[in-house]
Amino acid sequence: MTEEGGAPSHDHIACFLPPAPGLEHPRCSPQRRHGLTTMYDIRWIRENAAAFDRGLERRGFAETSSSVLLALDDARRAAIAKAQATQERRNALSKEIGKAMGAKDVALAESLKAEVAALKELQPALEAEEKAAKEALDSKLAAMPNTPQDDVPDGADEHGNGVKAT
Repeated sequence: MTEEGGAPSHDHIACFLPPAPGLEHPRCSPQRRHGLTTMYDIRWIRENAAAFDRGLERRGFAETSSSVLLALDDARRAAIAKAQATQERRNALSKEIGKAMGAKDVALAESLKAEVAALKELQPALEAEEKAAKEALDSKLAAMPNTPQDDVPDGADEHGNGVKAT
């Protein structure tokens, strides 16, 4: 199972947690992003960081923690906020240009147009920053293993697990 270029595909990852009737499990909702299947919703990780970290530790992934993912999400959120603020400023300036033109203040209108042009040139870089931050988070999320439910016994494999009487 590989994607173009020979990179491994994550399409085969499946969620082993039983969903609630009619609903996907909140910490295991497969989402397609940039060709990757992410098993975790970053909002669930943010709200349940300790439980997520315990689950990763039980799976032997203690070197990765929720703090790494949350830092990537914070970077993504910051990039989105910066791009949105720039777009909002451009929109506000465009309205001011209209008012300046209506008041026949050509000098003010030209200076506002120059600021809009500078912001317009900045927008592609901000969008690229946002896309890179999102891809970094999605890539890390796609590599996360499922965390075991609380009633699953710890063990390296099936031989390390205890047998429950039925």
